[in-house]
Amino acid sequence: MTSDCSSAGTTMRTKMMPVEAQVHQIWWIALHPDKLDPKHASKLTRISNKFFPGLRERSRAKQKRMLKRVIERARTNKKLMRDPRTDSRPLVLSL
Repeated sequence: MTSDCSSAGTTMRTKMMPVEAQVHQIWWIALHPDKLDPKHASKLTRISNKFFPGLRERSRAKQKRMLKRVIERARTNKKLMRDPRTDSRPLVLSL
């Protein structure tokens, strides 16, 4: 929970988000398309289904494994990692 709150605060201040948080948002959208603003639902659902096809029909354990695999792939995507909106620092920062 703390990392979610920290990520949200960081995003608001810096306009950057860790790749893990970006993927988690897409995963959440794939699970809860009914929670989206109808103005944006079609585009966001299409994107989330591209990365997480059939997610809602899978067991929770499989859903989480899909999330982990997509995060691992995203970390190796050079274009995404170079994007100025991606915070490429480690997700957990030392004090």
